[in-house]
Amino acid sequence: MQLQQNTDRIQTTHIGSLPRPHALLDVMKAKYSGQNYDESAYQRTLRTAVADVVRELIRAGKRDLTITSVVAGIGIDWLAWKGQISRFVGPIVSMERFGLCQGFRAGVQSGQIVFEEYSETGILARLDAGARSLPFQITRGMIGTDLPAQLAD
Repeated sequence: MQLQQNTDRIQTTHIGSLPRPHALLDVMKAKYSGQNYDESAYQRTLRTAVADVVRELIRAGKRDLTITSVVAGIGIDWLAWKGQISRFVGPIVSMERFGLCQGFRAGVQSGQIVFEEYSETGILARLDAGARSLPFQITRGMIGTDLPAQLAD
C-alpha cells in the first residue's frame, strides 16, 4: 500500500490524530495504566497541547482543512476566524457556558465552512464504523432529532 504524500496538508485518518507532545503522552500513560498522576497537571498539559497544535496550524498557514471531532471549542473557532477550515464534521462547536463559537458560526453562515452536523452519539458511531471498515454503524442516538433528514447519507 502506497501512502499519499502531500506537501500542503497534514494527513490523518478517521482513526488517527495529530501528534501529542511527550509531556502529554507521559501523563496519559500514567493515567490509563492506573498509576498515580496529577489530574490538574493532566488537564493543563492537555489544554496546552491542543492549543499548541492549533497555533502551529495557524502559523503554518494550512488552509482548506476538514476537521472531524466529537468535542469542539475554541481551537476550532480560532481556525475558523483565520479562514482555515472548509469543512467540519461533528456536533456543536461551543465554549460551553459561554455559548456558540462566533468565528465558526460566522464561517458556517457565510458558506465558507460546510458543517456536517451529527449528535455526539452519531459521530461516534460513524467513526466506529470507519475504524471497522463498515459502511455504517447502527445507532439509536439520532432518533427523535431532525439530523438524519439533514444528512445526505
